[in-house]
Amino acid sequence: YTSIAKFYLNQGFNLMVVDERAHGKSEAPISGLAVWTAMTPCSWMEYVVERLERTALMLHGISMGAATVLMSTGLELPEQVKAAVSDCAFTSAWEVFSHV
Repeated sequence: YTSIAKFYLNQGFNLMVVDERAHGKSEAPISGLAVWTAMTPCSWMEYVVERLERTALMLHGISMGAATVLMSTGLELPEQVKAAVSDCAFTSAWEVFSHV
């Protein structure tokens, strides 16, 4: 887990920690720079809401995950989503490509 996940666990939160496409243990062959993956958190949230209907949800993404969180907030989210944290999202795909 990342240090932020450990922090949330120590505060008593339940977590679903996932890897962005083509990062960590993801088996996806290429990254979508958060564009292709904006719908994916909605699937995860639906999964959690089906099992824990009365839970409050918070999205927290770091770097590419932060961009995914931001893009997801523009979609229709379950009413259980109470907060979204974008930690160090990239400014634009152009900036990422020109830097790398």
